[in-house]
Amino acid sequence: MASCKDIALELTESLDRKLPIRYRLRVWLHVAICKECRNLKRQILFIRAAIHKIGLSPASESNIPASLRMSTQFRNRLKETMIRYEADPDIHDH
Repeated sequence: MASCKDIALELTESLDRKLPIRYRLRVWLHVAICKECRNLKRQILFIRAAIHKIGLSPASESNIPASLRMSTQFRNRLKETMIRYEADPDIHDH
């Protein structure tokens, strides 16, 4: 059985690219039986939808009035922070 840490990494990867069938099945099975990973998946999906909605995604930029759009500088800082957090989830403890 895969560890929750392995599944967490695969969950984040699966949102950005299609995983091979073996990994998709492993994630699906683990999430089906693990409440913590199921909650993590919901949180990741929620955050991804929120990011898209607030304009971190270029595709959503046209739906937001110019006065409410994030500056490119702020968007890049936010993305960098998210990447650092993904690489080291304990970053908030530092």
